[in-house]
Amino acid sequence: MVEIQERMKKKKFHLAIVGLMVISWLTSPIVVPADEIPAESTSSNWSSPVNLSQSGGASDPLIVMDSLEVTHVIWHDIFDGFVYSRFSDESWSAPVPTVFPFDPYFPKLIADQQGGIHVFWLDEFDRLFYTRNSGANFGNANNWLETQQLAEAALAFDVTSDQSGILYLTYVRPIDSGGNPAGIYFRSSRDRGASWLQVTRLQDSRYLRNLTRDSANIQIAEAEYEGGVSLYVVWDKPARGRIYLSRSNNGGQSLEAPYEIDHTQVSSA
Repeated sequence: MVEIQERMKKKKFHLAIVGLMVISWLTSPIVVPADEIPAESTSSNWSSPVNLSQSGGASDPLIVMDSLEVTHVIWHDIFDGFVYSRFSDESWSAPVPTVFPFDPYFPKLIADQQGGIHVFWLDEFDRLFYTRNSGANFGNANNWLETQQLAEAALAFDVTSDQSGILYLTYVRPIDSGGNPAGIYFRSSRDRGASWLQVTRLQDSRYLRNLTRDSANIQIAEAEYEGGVSLYVVWDKPARGRIYLSRSNNGGQSLEAPYEIDHTQVSSA
């Protein structure tokens, strides 16, 4: 199980969490800043940390802020499993061991503007799963949307949401099966995750079959403008030293053919 958990810890869990918490070592308590405690240093705006976990066995914290500006933090405790706390009304709730549908895997959390928190994760077979809950019920084990499998195989994935709550997902598929070759794939949900549209293949490549979770990289970003949403998907092929981009100017209804934006000299086989 330790090996599974180690595989789940990816750099895809972005460093944005640094501004809200201090990641602890395995045997150290999780600490996050609380606004009610004044900063000790006059040279910065950082507040003093608060011992949130109250445990000597906490690790792997994840954080997300919902549309009501309530902050949700989960972490793994070697004694209690996943533990949850939230920051609202200027105080942190007491940490509570909580049953989550993604246990024992470490998920990616993303909040929308409609009060929802969306959760994506990979299992030990590289299958990609999804569920959703409201921010108000995030720590309630009985209020989760039924878990959906979004991909048969994915080494890496990324997801974003626009202001209307549409979800955009892209991932690296490393296998050839069922008429779906190894490649870069995209899909979206226009009802906040209740259902997902058909998968779109952006690029197929046999080179992706040799990737691992550590070597696979993909990112998606969205930019909203008056009357629409633009999407940008970037990925690389380490074996060939090339980076690609695909773009959509209509909210993912169609995506342009990918084009190479950078490359290095790598001998191909």
